Amino acid sequence: MSKKDCLAKLTNSHGKITIAALDHRGSLKQSLHPDNPESTTNEEILEWKRKMISLYKDEVAGILVDPIYGKNVIDTTYSNGWMLSMEETGYRGDKQARVTTILPNWSVKQAKEMGACSVKLLLYYDPENVELAKQQKEVATKLANECSREDIVFLLEPLSYKIETDRVREVLAIARDLKDIEADIFKFEYPGTREACLEITKIIKQPWVLLSAGMEYSKYKEALKIAMESGAAGFAVGRAVWQEFGDYQGEAREKYFTEVASPRMKELVNIVNGVQSSDHSPIIAQGSELGHTRVINQVVVKDKRVIVRVDWNVTIGKAMRIVDDTRIVRTLPTIKWLLDNGVKQIILMSHLGKAEEKRSIKPVAEYAENLIGKPIKLVSQYSSNPVIQSEQIIMLENLRLWEGEDKNDPTFARQLAAYGDIYVNEAFGECHRESASIVGIPNYLPSYAGLWLMDEMETIGKLQDEPERPYIVIMGGAKVEDKLKLIEKLADKADTILLGGKLANEYILKKIQIKGKAKILTPIEGSELLDIGMATQKLYAKEIANAKTIVWNGPMGKVEDSRYFAGTQAIYEAIVKNESAYTVVGGGDTLSAIGKEEHLNRIDHVSTGGGAMLKLLETGRLVGVEVLKTY
Repeated sequence: MSKKDCLAKLTNSHGKITIAALDHRGSLKQSLHPDNPESTTNEEILEWKRKMISLYKDEVAGILVDPIYGKNVIDTTYSNGWMLSMEETGYRGDKQARVTTILPNWSVKQAKEMGACSVKLLLYYDPENVELAKQQKEVATKLANECSREDIVFLLEPLSYKIETDRVREVLAIARDLKDIEADIFKFEYPGTREACLEITKIIKQPWVLLSAGMEYSKYKEALKIAMESGAAGFAVGRAVWQEFGDYQGEAREKYFTEVASPRMKELVNIVNGVQSSDHSPIIAQGSELGHTRVINQVVVKDKRVIVRVDWNVTIGKAMRIVDDTRIVRTLPTIKWLLDNGVKQIILMSHLGKAEEKRSIKPVAEYAENLIGKPIKLVSQYSSNPVIQSEQIIMLENLRLWEGEDKNDPTFARQLAAYGDIYVNEAFGECHRESASIVGIPNYLPSYAGLWLMDEMETIGKLQDEPERPYIVIMGGAKVEDKLKLIEKLADKADTILLGGKLANEYILKKIQIKGKAKILTPIEGSELLDIGMATQKLYAKEIANAKTIVWNGPMGKVEDSRYFAGTQAIYEAIVKNESAYTVVGGGDTLSAIGKEEHLNRIDHVSTGGGAMLKLLETGRLVGVEVLKTY
């Protein structure tokens, strides 16, 4: 699992880090048996840790436990982000010598083997005790380095025994001193003021979350609001949620947990989700509806039937050969993740070609079988009462064979939804269309974004913010009406726009004038071109060579005829020569023109959706993403 995937598991559907800390053995013992904490048995601790998890796991993205008891409560098939404590803390003499050490015979590798995606180190840190501070820093740095090698998220929780006497100064001093440790998340006590929270946000490069550290619940709730408004990325909350737990016994204790503690956790999550994210938001691109979208790897899929709407509308050449399989390949991580996580059945759905062509998707399914390594049974007729097939992967026939698809017929959408328990949208290229399989099915099933869809949204979302300049857009192809609106929008964002294909011809012939700061260049050779000429190729290549951000959508000529391919090839070569630029290429015709995977690999991001990419760049939203939701 990559670092990014690990961080995603600790991040909720709003892009906020939300962790329920269940690692307080001492606090739990004290609450269970206030008069004699040491009489608490391991069985009692395990019982209540399990109860905490059952109450909190649907509210928070991550669960923090200690490895001593974690071995008995961690379910590695569970979709949330398990985090393990790695420390053993205590005193050596007095508070001047409070120390933290890695647990004996423990390693990050062991944490991963237990199913953890993250580890946490509690570090008692005293900036005024130079020798102790040095030792503590070395421990944290060592663990950070180990986590970096192991592809696991490292959360550092620095504390000081002087916090109560000089909270603001002490928290900020620790933040400044430890800011360069390569932790992925920092966990700070409330520093006491809004100004101090803002200062932490300036100091710390990584996301930071608010620790409850024994605060009374109502005070912590107000502190969390201030921290989130000041740039915090979320919370790692523990005993503040269940602090009066020890005052109750028997059934009253059970009732307290369900009627007091659980609603408190919900309330804190609502506070976190209701506050505008800061620049530290770790997963989700700001400024788009993505911040409200859950990804499939955040949910349990074991023994579920999962509908995956893919966009396998690929070009099929002579002898039914797939010309370009990019759109299939990009969906494989989601399909394989589902298989690896015990899905009962995957129901693939896609369209192919135009409705009037009435093409069968059979050759595409057969091609995908070889990539996935499992048979795919083609179901030629859909049914409102589908018979459950025995095969683990089935695929419905071309959705455009039925009128209800393009019309977004709710009856048809409901019939499609009957095939599964969960819906996954992995068809970025269709997310700008209001078809039944894109916006209809989510009305009837819990719905999630696929891994590739999320990647597309994040990448293209970044282009809407502050792309590195010079920012150049290359626009070609034949869908003129779609692209003229976008050019109007991009004329205020891009520095230069290069036109080719039929789009350039119409732009010149109709003498279109677009206002904006961008310089718009058209082919030197004039209009009615089937390809850009040598002079234009050189001019465009010169502009591309100076760019820091490049977006390309649409070929430069009639590329289906090899005589008119040179211009598109020249653009591709100019782009890959500029190794310092961030490059994004999208659109089915463009992908087909570039062709082979080794060519695509030389582009930073290859978008599988031309129209969807254009719509997202133009409006910042896609209807197919907005409808994704959980029940």
